[in-house]
Amino acid sequence: MREVPGIAIVAPEHYFDKLPPEQESIQIKLKRKYETIAELLALLFRSAPDGVAYKLDEADKEFRAWLELEPRWSLSENKTSNEEQIKKASKKLENLIDILEIDKNGHVIIIPDTNSLLNTAEPRKYETVAESRIFTFLLLPTVLGELDNLKISHRNPDVREKAKKIIKRIKGWRRQGALTEGVIVDKTITVMSEFKEPDMANTL
Repeated sequence: MREVPGIAIVAPEHYFDKLPPEQESIQIKLKRKYETIAELLALLFRSAPDGVAYKLDEADKEFRAWLELEPRWSLSENKTSNEEQIKKASKKLENLIDILEIDKNGHVIIIPDTNSLLNTAEPRKYETVAESRIFTFLLLPTVLGELDNLKISHRNPDVREKAKKIIKRIKGWRRQGALTEGVIVDKTITVMSEFKEPDMANTL
């Protein structure tokens, strides 16, 4: 609490300084990576009991607050103490992941990132990774958004062209049915987008 004559200001005593450009760049990259992780966690816990869903929501908020370098009461002048607080926040997410039971005989889900799609957009070519001809090819919103951005803004024309071709392929799948419900390709592969897709109406 800070005291000013006639006024009592209640606020955290410590704040993060403004980051230099190189550290801001690192922060942005970390935030992008975490968005993908957060989407996967939301998918894995989509049918979780309310109590577990609440824990996930709280753990997500706490971890994001550290990523955003928001002011917080637990922040101190001690670097080691702050690092321990960040580790505790990440540990809460790890503990939630430990709840998941791993079924080795369960259905296989392949989740390609943007680079994977740029290299290989054909689901059938992921059979070796899936070790099965039957699997779900899941497209995350962040990946779809990145493709939409690459086809316009990437400085390499080859990358822009690849992104356009992939988007065209995705549009073809969407014409076959709702990707949120799953579209069967090559007889045994389900192409799916679990969440709301970005608007790619004017991407070509």
